[in-house]
Amino acid sequence: MTKTPNLQPNPYKVAFFYDFMLFLNRLVEKPIKRTVTGAISLTDIKELLEKFKQQDRIQEYKKYGWHLRREEELQFLVQMKIIAEVMYLTHKRKGYLYLSKSGKRLLKNIDTLTQYQNIVLNYWHRVNWEYFTSGKEVRDETLAKVLQNNQGSIWKALYTKGTEWIDYEKFCFSLLSYFRLDSFLDNFHDKRHDLLFHIDLILFRRNLERLGCVEVEKKRGKYDFDKEIVRFHPTSLGLTAFHKALYEDFTDFV
Repeated sequence: MTKTPNLQPNPYKVAFFYDFMLFLNRLVEKPIKRTVTGAISLTDIKELLEKFKQQDRIQEYKKYGWHLRREEELQFLVQMKIIAEVMYLTHKRKGYLYLSKSGKRLLKNIDTLTQYQNIVLNYWHRVNWEYFTSGKEVRDETLAKVLQNNQGSIWKALYTKGTEWIDYEKFCFSLLSYFRLDSFLDNFHDKRHDLLFHIDLILFRRNLERLGCVEVEKKRGKYDFDKEIVRFHPTSLGLTAFHKALYEDFTDFV
């Protein structure tokens, strides 16, 4: 069995984790108002945004003069809310979102690294990745579902690499071959771009990269709106999460 990496990473350097903990601590101060559809109210969103580290989407809105209208426009916030829900860190009552007893225990009784690992592993195991992506469905399966169901094999491959740089295109084509993903791709358009784009979307942009598990280098892609990953490597934080996922019982993280 591979040994746990002897590392002392700082989860607060990951913007998503920083904002997640800020979100929970905001609930310590006072509950968050929910709309009739169950979303976080714009008033509370704007208050949180003033402190959140994740500002890329907000900068894009400012650049084009757009106005934030609903929670769904901030995907990272939706992810945070869903993860907190599946971890039973929050509960709903009379139009408000409150911090639960489990949430209070997480904040007071668990060290920072374990908090981070709880968040990551709950996303990997208890949140449906299909919720944050769309794609071709084949025999009741999507690319996101196949990757999520086979995540253990992926984490093991990445864990064995340590912090070594990995060629992104080669990695994607190895997944294509190993998991036989051809049927999920647009072979009549641009198979290569379709593969690289969807692996990025499902496994990196809304997962490993956002959660601070990998560091990536990018270049301008084939299309102006797109940036392609050139190479990536697991971070020290990512290695601790891979180790927990591979070698420890997930029930420890409920």
